[in-house]
Amino acid sequence: MRKIIKQFILISIVIFTISVNGQSKEEICKKWYLDGYIFLGIPYSPEKKEKNDFMNFKIDNTFTNMDEGVFGKGIWKWDMKNKTIYLSDNSAKESLPMKLIKLSKNQLIVLLEDEKNSIKVSFKTKK
Repeated sequence: MRKIIKQFILISIVIFTISVNGQSKEEICKKWYLDGYIFLGIPYSPEKKEKNDFMNFKIDNTFTNMDEGVFGKGIWKWDMKNKTIYLSDNSAKESLPMKLIKLSKNQLIVLLEDEKNSIKVSFKTKK
C-alpha cells in the first residue's frame, strides 16, 4: 500500500511540474494567425502580403501554413525540455527551430535565430 501511495505522489508531482514549467503539445495545436514581429525591441506589423499568414499545428504532428500567400505543409516536433518547436517540410534539408517565448490561450510568440540576427514572431488565435 505504501508503494502505491508513493507512486501516486511521485506521479502527481511530475504532472504538476509539467503543467507549471512546460506547455503541452495540445496547447500548441490550433490555428495561429500572424500578428507581427519584434526586431531589436521594435514591434512591426505584418506587411500587406502577409495579412492572411497563419500556422496550423495539428495533433498528429503535421502542420499547414500560409506564408505571403503561399500554402505550405510539413511536420513538426515539440521539444518540451528546450521549449522549441521544430518545423520540417519536403523542401527543407534541416528543420527550422522556433524557440517558445510565450504561449497563452490566445497568443504564441516564438524566437527565430540565425548566425547574425534574431526576430520574435507573434501569432494570435484570431485575425
